[in-house]
Amino acid sequence: MKTTLAKISLLLFLLSIINTGCEKSHNNGDEKSDTAYSGPVTGYIVGSFICDETDIENGQATGNQTARAYCILLENSGNANSEWPMDFYTFGLSDSLYAIPEELLSPDYDGSNCGPHFFPDSLKYSYKISFKFQKNDSVHFVCGPCTAMELSFPWDDFDQILVRDVSKE
Repeated sequence: MKTTLAKISLLLFLLSIINTGCEKSHNNGDEKSDTAYSGPVTGYIVGSFICDETDIENGQATGNQTARAYCILLENSGNANSEWPMDFYTFGLSDSLYAIPEELLSPDYDGSNCGPHFFPDSLKYSYKISFKFQKNDSVHFVCGPCTAMELSFPWDDFDQILVRDVSKE
């Protein structure tokens, strides 16, 4: 009797381990799980740019332009009054979220330093959004011929991010 009880207990234990290991993924097969994203944050769209894609292996321009990227300044950020008022940039923000006037989106980048084209200070807090994010550097690009100049925009100081659950505030 003790042997049978021990076998049944072992069988139940093994079944519970197998069942736990075969649990269905809740992220629809997406390798980047929900835990890789931040909690909800609030920020502002403060600028944008379109640049030239580069090949990750050799750094050469591919001849294609990137999608429009948007610069995001987090609410209460220490960068709000800096020369470059942004914390992140993303290529994943829908163009239809806000009807941003075309004159704010042009030119594609700032020709004086090959950085983003920032909106005027009077509109810095006009395009408020809530979102979750995670760092990502899947889009490789160069903006104009400034990479060898001293006054080039400091792209390495800002993170490229993926965004999700984006909404207007």
